[in-house]
Amino acid sequence: MRLKIFTTLFLFLVASAPLDVYAQNIQAFNAEDIDYGSWIPGDGNLQNNDFFCVYKDAGNRRWDVVANGDGPGGAFELNDGMGNTLTINRVRVKAVDLTPGVTATNLGGADNSAPADCGGSDNQRLRVRLLQSDMVNVPPGTYTGTLTFTVSPN
Repeated sequence: MRLKIFTTLFLFLVASAPLDVYAQNIQAFNAEDIDYGSWIPGDGNLQNNDFFCVYKDAGNRRWDVVANGDGPGGAFELNDGMGNTLTINRVRVKAVDLTPGVTATNLGGADNSAPADCGGSDNQRLRVRLLQSDMVNVPPGTYTGTLTFTVSPN
């Protein structure tokens, strides 16, 4: 019998600007859910990308991000609703591995040209990876989770 795991990751982007930042607003949008579909033991790791837009209305093209997941303390993990969890091995933006609740600073590439639409195409990549070694150790089921990203001007 081959076991199957189905996974879906929901993504939310939130923008914030600290009060001490002068005349800079930042927006992040176009995040999509990542659906990994089914996985069968022996299929290897699952890795998927989501592309999104970061826009700043003033200043340089640099930005900061903090990410949190559904797990305890904001851990990056998926769950099946029955108490079983699946660790998200890697959450990466701009080739920077993110740590739950820790701000990654000085990321680049934000669009800073009006209008706030990134020229009609996304300018950032999120990469999320699940390891085969973790997936073989959880019961079959449908695993879902949410990652929340808060972006701020740098």
